[in-house]
Amino acid sequence: MRITTSGANMTSHNSRKTAPPPKKTKLKGWTKHAAIRNRNFLYTPTPEQLDGYGFALTFTVKHCDSSETWAKWRNAFFDNCGKRWDLTRYHAVTEWQKRGVPHLHCAIWFCGDAEQADAKADSAIRSRPEIYQLLELWMKIASDGEPSICGQDGKEMPQDDQQHWLQYQAKHGVRGVSNYQRHSDNIPKAWKGKTGRVWQKGGSWPVNPWFKVEGVTQAQKHQIQRIFCRYMASNPSHMRLKPDQKKASQRYWKTFMQSNDRKTARFRSPSSFIPIEESAKIIKFVAPEAYFVSEDGEVFDTVDEMHINRTSKWRPQPKTLTDAQVRQTMDELA
Repeated sequence: MRITTSGANMTSHNSRKTAPPPKKTKLKGWTKHAAIRNRNFLYTPTPEQLDGYGFALTFTVKHCDSSETWAKWRNAFFDNCGKRWDLTRYHAVTEWQKRGVPHLHCAIWFCGDAEQADAKADSAIRSRPEIYQLLELWMKIASDGEPSICGQDGKEMPQDDQQHWLQYQAKHGVRGVSNYQRHSDNIPKAWKGKTGRVWQKGGSWPVNPWFKVEGVTQAQKHQIQRIFCRYMASNPSHMRLKPDQKKASQRYWKTFMQSNDRKTARFRSPSSFIPIEESAKIIKFVAPEAYFVSEDGEVFDTVDEMHINRTSKWRPQPKTLTDAQVRQTMDELA
């Protein structure tokens, strides 16, 4: 069992000791282990420490001939963001539509005061962009793919509310390889065997290490798993799911531990986004003698000893363009 800032892996077996995951590859698209690595990373950031001005973006194109071209567009976008503005961090995933065309989801942050000029660029350039500037930049970089303004989307992630980041986590961390946007059937034929990277991150992330749970018996592990599933089923709102998704989430967690196959039932291990304070409470409730070991070997008896920094670094959000103003500006540019 392992827990971290925003997630927990309630594993009750040691199968990874005899069956280690394969090495990372750039060729197969979304695999089980690629999805797990992406999800495990999204568990580690501390939401309150995500300072700066954030945006959640979705970029599409009409066509893209090869994965090399897509990687060129994607990397050029983040490189230009770093050159034009004060880029802090980003996370991006590549998925496919049913028509066999890739699209990009990303969360990106810029730092500095909105009124402060970027010292690296012209004094008239602000240290953070407006949404329409990001959409315009993508359409210019991926112009060969004939992107349409109607296929691009961008939303601000307000600094006084972590809901948008939690929604991004839930959407892009929970999806597995069976989701149609990640399924191999939707990978373009020209991309087969050479899809390139399906997710990536960059910049400075306020992450915390994983803590391994020790001092727990096998029977206690199974009890912790059952309570964990009940907690997730009774409290779906902490993941900021949409109303139509909450019922599906409740059904999923209520039946997660049910299996008619005894051989596979013992290997079912719940894993989800949950604050470390809550996951530690569940563990300590079942096993008061349990303790937590960091990746450096340091031992902690409680979460308070871990010194998880929940102090918010958010600053007041400056006045920005409304969605209507953004659309009007993009229509004028088109």
